Amino acid sequence: MLFFSEEYIKYVLDKCNNDEPLKNFFRNNIIFTIKAEPEGTINKNYVVGFMWEQDHFDAWYGEKPSDYTFIAKYGVWVETISLNRDVVRSYFDKKIIVIVKSPNSINKLVSFYQSLIRFIYILKTVPTEFEDKYYVYNIK
Repeated sequence: MLFFSEEYIKYVLDKCNNDEPLKNFFRNNIIFTIKAEPEGTINKNYVVGFMWEQDHFDAWYGEKPSDYTFIAKYGVWVETISLNRDVVRSYFDKKIIVIVKSPNSINKLVSFYQSLIRFIYILKTVPTEFEDKYYVYNIK
């Protein structure tokens, strides 16, 4: 499935809705902004959100108020999902920008970390086709 396609998002939602550990501690809504890389053929930004609603996960395309927004180039997301690049390391290396829309943002981000790591773990299990030069990192 093509990375962040509708088919991919549906598959991710199904996996999230069947993952008890994630359902136990994910209580936020997040947005992933995947930035274009005009030097290659990835010339489109993707904005995808995920949230927990009462008893299930839901997703949407586009901007919407969120607790957290993670912004990075397409290649950084590929590294994070397929090459085990740590999302916190990417943040400190200034490869991922994190926007937290609430007071006590650092405390909330620290408490959200466990949910984020579990969510990324799930993404690593999704059969994924990456675009352009990143096809070599496809997940089978």
